[in-house]
Amino acid sequence: MTNLSHEEVRKREVLKTLLEDEMFAQAMYDVRRDLADQMLRTNDSAERDRLFHESQLMNRLESKLTEYTNELLFLKKDEAA
Repeated sequence: MTNLSHEEVRKREVLKTLLEDEMFAQAMYDVRRDLADQMLRTNDSAERDRLFHESQLMNRLESKLTEYTNELLFLKKDEAA
């Protein structure tokens, strides 16, 4: 983590700004809501499973992006020490 280049730090700062933006949060909410609505409307268990896995993938992606931005916190903490 402490070996991040200036460019990698900058990318993570941009990503952090995006993740904290209200529009990003709204987009994530809208997509999740759409998936949930589709799951409720379908009677096809295969389709419901597919939608569920798509939702899980979104969660994993968001977690990974958050993990990247959290590296900034650890980097700044290490610099302060």
